[in-house]
Amino acid sequence: MKQGIADKKRLGIYGGSYGGYATLSALAFRPTVFACGVDYVGISNLLTFMNTIPPYWETFRELMYKRVGNPQIDRELLRSRSPLFAAEKIEAPLFVAQGYNDPARESRRGRANRRRAQGEQEARGVSGEDGRRPRLREPGEPS
Repeated sequence: MKQGIADKKRLGIYGGSYGGYATLSALAFRPTVFACGVDYVGISNLLTFMNTIPPYWETFRELMYKRVGNPQIDRELLRSRSPLFAAEKIEAPLFVAQGYNDPARESRRGRANRRRAQGEQEARGVSGEDGRRPRLREPGEPS
């Protein structure tokens, strides 16, 4: 932006999975940088993420503890880096897509915090065959 390459008023951020975490973090911890954001199945709470490591990641648990943090030892560190707990700081419009059964869907709590801080926003539900991958529902389609 300093070089005039990007227009701050039109600069958005998008990401899925870890990129979704990056999107949520950018909007929560640097709220004036981006004009909008899209989070696709991103992690909003590192504590929940680290406490729900799936069995097929078990061989990577110790590596994840070193890279991200151990929830039993680094609780405050993980909390301080979780966008969920700073959701009220988000100023830019944000679209969040997550599956109903996805553990990362704690973003609902973050969106509720944000809505309380900024006034009610329209929400649109998502669902998927396996309950994890989001699929946009058509207006009026049951959840």
